Amino acid sequence: MPDETGELLTSVLRLPPAVRAHFAHEILASLDDAEDADAAELWRAELERRADDVLAGRAELEDADVVHEQLNARLRTMSGEAPLPTTRRAPSSLPQPSGTKLAAPAGPGTGSRDWRDVDVP
Repeated sequence: MPDETGELLTSVLRLPPAVRAHFAHEILASLDDAEDADAAELWRAELERRADDVLAGRAELEDADVVHEQLNARLRTMSGEAPLPTTRRAPSSLPQPSGTKLAAPAGPGTGSRDWRDVDVP
């Protein structure tokens, strides 16, 4: 490590914890600025493939409420806490495609769109 880098690090480490945390955040954020073009294109292709699988009925999806309950139980068990009581919402009045289960977001008022609000051809 060059001398000036070592001196800079020594100076930063003398700062109060809140200031060091701000420096750390800014330095880490600067690493995310350069988007990997190849990775972005690969993710776009993957998202399109997954969407095609859902629309074609090739994907087996899980109900979001069930997944959230399972994750809650697993996390609470790992932390030694009792699982939280579960809440279920009423099932959709729309028919589901055969062979698939559609996932729904957390519920009304969460700011996310519900799959039941989307027109599917």
